[in-house]
Parts: sequence; C-alpha cells; structure tokens
Amino acid sequence: MFITLYLLIKKKPKIVFVINLPFPLILTIYLFSRISKIRYILDTHSGAFTDNKWKKFMPIYKVISKNALLNINTCLNHSEQVKNWGGESYIISDVPVMFKNTINNISLPAKSIFVVCSYNTDEPIETIFEAAKRTPDVNYYFSGNYQLLDYKYIRNKPGNVTFIGYLPIEEYFSYLKSVRAILVLTKRDNTMQRGAYEALALEQPIITSNFNILVESFGNAAIYVNNNAIEIAKAVYLIIDNYDSFKTIAGVQKKLRLKVFESIRNSIEDRLTREIGQMAS
Repeated sequence: MFITLYLLIKKKPKIVFVINLPFPLILTIYLFSRISKIRYILDTHSGAFTDNKWKKFMPIYKVISKNALLNINTCLNHSEQVKNWGGESYIISDVPVMFKNTINNISLPAKSIFVVCSYNTDEPIETIFEAAKRTPDVNYYFSGNYQLLDYKYIRNKPGNVTFIGYLPIEEYFSYLKSVRAILVLTKRDNTMQRGAYEALALEQPIITSNFNILVESFGNAAIYVNNNAIEIAKAVYLIIDNYDSFKTIAGVQKKLRLKVFESIRNSIEDRLTREIGQMAS
C-alpha cells in the first residue's frame, strides 16, 4: 500500500491501469484519485464478485467500480452489474496468448491429458480423479502446486495421474501442445479459465465446465461437462478418438476470438484517446 502511494506521488500518472484484487490495492488507488486528478481503469478478476473472501467488500467495491474511468470485465453478468452501479464496462473474456518462441512438442504417451490446476476450492479435483479411474489407459498430467492438496488426495491418487508441479513457461506450453486435450474445470459460474484460452492459442481441444462464459468463448473447440466423472471420462475418449477434427475446430475458434478481442481493444483505445484529449484541453 505504501509503495503504491510512493509510486503514485513520484510518477504522477494521469491514468492508472490496475487489477481489482487484492482489495487494499484498489482502495489505495481510489482514495488517491479523490485528492488528485488521476483516473483509473479496473482490470476485473471475477473473484471480486464470486469469492466469499472478497464479497464482504462489495459495498465499497461498488463505489470504486462506479468511479473508474472504465472496468474491464470477463463476463456479461459482471459487466451488467457494473453498469447497474453507474460504471462503464467492456467485456474481455479471453485474451490472445502470443508466443515469443516456437513451442516444441515433448514425448508423451499418445493418450495424454493435461489438467491445469491451482488447487483452489472451485476445482473438482476429486471428480477428476474419479474420471481418471474410469479411463485407466489415459495419462493425466496435473500442473500447479499439488502440495496445497489434502494429503489424502496425494496418497490415493490414481496410478495414471502424475503431478508435475510448476514448470518453466516454455515447458508448460510444450506439455499443452503435446497432449490430446487440456482439461480445466471450475465449480464456480462466471469464472474464466486461463488454461482454456492458453489451449486455444495452441489450437488444442479443451474440456471445460458447462457455464455460459466458457461456451461463449470456446464454442465448438471445447466439450462442456457438468463436473461429474462420467461426463469427463466420455469427453476424454471423444476427443482422443476425434483429435484431428477437434484441433481443426480449435484453429477456427482461435481466429474468431482474435477478431472479437481486436474489436473490443479498438473500442477501449478510442475511449482512452478521447479521455486523454479531454485531459489535455
């Protein structure tokens, strides 16, 4: 908080682009904006609306959001909520991932699935384990800090599950590129899945949860499941058996989403150009 204040005073920005969590950060920006002429843009993580840890701050967040130059939200539900508060909102649900270097394949068994995990409470880990048991000939590679799991899960994991932990970024993308599908699930509605749009950037098939925000972003490039083991297992086999077709569809969806992103980006840039012009006049 104090470092943020120091930088605001030293740099004297006209516009600050800030992620909306943790809450003390945006509260600092908001209070400083009340005694200065800065404007701020909120890059909005859905957790501010859906995570019980942050929901208690909602009355204050409402004021901060309303007074932002603009809010960038991940879904229509949250965007409409901001507009009802009197704020300005643009929706960017998925962000194109650009690769600086060529992503190489690595040698993995033919039937392999990559499971993107942070081991937060919204992820149905136990259900994925059950799906793995139903597909014993498929290899599942789990990313992230698995030590966050209760030890009983680690001790009782199926034999075809491998915890690979955190990886260097290029190795992580090599895993994504080398499997048959990326599995990324949430139990929480209105929650974008970064692992899914990373998969789309590599034109890889996706298995994700059946929520509107995800269906709208990934279209036919994904199979949508209701977070139960039977559906997940069926989706795994369906993609493995039809991998080339799903990969082609993912390439088409990637181009569509890039056009959507560019259109919204242009609208935001036009809005900022107008604001900067008003500041200068």
